[in-house]
Amino acid sequence: MSAGGGGDLDRPRDIGALLRHALGLLGARPLAYLAIGAAFAVPIELAVSGAGLEQLTARYDKKVDSVELIVGALTSYVLVTPLVSVACALLVVAAADSAGRAILGALELSTPLLVAAIAAALGVALGLFLLILPGLYLLVRWFLFPQAVALEQRAGVAKERSPSAARSWVVDPLRRSGQLIEGFWLRAAGVVLVANLVTLVPGSLIVLPFESWAAELGREWPRLAGSILAETVTAPIVAVVATLLFFDLKARQAQPF
Repeated sequence: MSAGGGGDLDRPRDIGALLRHALGLLGARPLAYLAIGAAFAVPIELAVSGAGLEQLTARYDKKVDSVELIVGALTSYVLVTPLVSVACALLVVAAADSAGRAILGALELSTPLLVAAIAAALGVALGLFLLILPGLYLLVRWFLFPQAVALEQRAGVAKERSPSAARSWVVDPLRRSGQLIEGFWLRAAGVVLVANLVTLVPGSLIVLPFESWAAELGREWPRLAGSILAETVTAPIVAVVATLLFFDLKARQAQPF
């Protein structure tokens, strides 16, 4: 596939080339990807953490409560990351020609996407609870389910919205992600790890001054603001890398051995 803005996607790349391509895409349209990150991170985090966990009104506490950590991780995994990933995937392949259209495209796919995300979260959580390693294995194996929804299920979802479709909404994206990663789990795990390490520096540089501001004011909301801003910046980076990994693995699976 040769996509507007995405370049030649259907070919294998080593990790370095994949990251360079991702950074090139992000650098070419930084405001569009930031808009996608903000469109989902801001309202979701304000609703869940700001209002639900009362971080907008709470006093600052240096120690982060375990409940806040768990809720924050689930919010990111089930809501923010899948929606950002779908919108970024649509922008990369030029299925959407603007950030606004990409955001609307992700919202149109929100039902099957979130059903699959909940199923994935339950499976990963169970694996982590039992022996940890099964959870990590599933976390990588199902890493590409948002891309499967955005790039391969989109036409089918638009046509099929009956209650009987719910099972396929769960099974198909997770199964497709697993098929692509089959035989390349270590490679995929390496890309996931590197992508998250790449976001660690900008994320930390954003969060730290807001943390100091929260401590100085004695209020929790600056910490929340820093967290939302960091997620707005970093979530699209991981999403674009994941989209390129999706095409990379498709190309590798198609190669004769």
